[in-house]
Amino acid sequence: MSVSFTWIKKSNKARKKITNAVISAQWSGSVEQACRTLEITIPNAQNDKYVKTLKLNIACGDYIIAYQSGDMFFYGSVTTIEKKGATDTSLTITCKDMIDHLLRSQATYKFKGKTAEYIARKMCNAFKIKPGNIVRTKTKLKKMICEERSIYEIIMRAYTKASKHTGKKYIMRMNGLKLNIAEKGTIVKNFYFSEDVNITSSTYTETIDEMINRIVIYNDKGKKIGTVQSNSNVKKYGAYQGTYTKEKGVNAKKAAKALLEGKTKTISIEVVDPTMQCIAGNAVKIYDKATGLSGKFWIDNDSHTFENNTHTAQLDLTYKNMWDKQTE
Repeated sequence: MSVSFTWIKKSNKARKKITNAVISAQWSGSVEQACRTLEITIPNAQNDKYVKTLKLNIACGDYIIAYQSGDMFFYGSVTTIEKKGATDTSLTITCKDMIDHLLRSQATYKFKGKTAEYIARKMCNAFKIKPGNIVRTKTKLKKMICEERSIYEIIMRAYTKASKHTGKKYIMRMNGLKLNIAEKGTIVKNFYFSEDVNITSSTYTETIDEMINRIVIYNDKGKKIGTVQSNSNVKKYGAYQGTYTKEKGVNAKKAAKALLEGKTKTISIEVVDPTMQCIAGNAVKIYDKATGLSGKFWIDNDSHTFENNTHTAQLDLTYKNMWDKQTE
């Protein structure tokens, strides 16, 4: 696998290829984290030929671009530079993609009769972010008031509301400098994991710590108007109860059922030579005799490591297609 890196100096837009100076790199993401992170380690010894030649005075606010076989897979801003100890001869540079700006920028907006895709594009225009592929919900939201919310929350809250009508789940990602919003859970095509081919270790876990097996439905005056539950889970584990307040124009039972959570089953695997599409939010097929697991799983967290011309990854997988739903 051919991975390369380019450094852009923010002050003068100068570009330098720094691939030969990168000792190791870690590219990671999470369904809950939203923005993806790239962490690279470069030499800091003044007698190192690459330090002298490239003048590696990388600073916060500069940009790092990463490519795999010539295709960009990361474009982000340097947010942290760390040197460990006086005798350490390397620097660790942490970069975050442009969604970090949406997470850390707040605004207040009121929308009426607008779709989630309209709101996403309006936020892009307001904050000078290039819109990419913005999935269409074709669902007009009656009203949405956002007070001192992050731009990321505003956009994803709109898609959370739309999902109650569409029944679909959504994820936000950056493609270079363009913001994409897509349906979540796309399966990685023509690829699978197996203990005979690319899995080096695996761990299986199941828990009921996040179980919600009964939802009580209330109207806007606080009066109970219904209940939905998983009878088998209530009988087996006892009641773990949540609540839902009916919203106008939304099927209350359907919305309440979507809040039910069963037993959480997860698997963590360490793999070699994964495709670059094995990232949080996508789904992958797995066949692992060691844990007895077989089928389609969704990636919740991923961490890809590039070092010594090898590509490995740590992936946390779940049975369920979870997404970053936003609360009112």
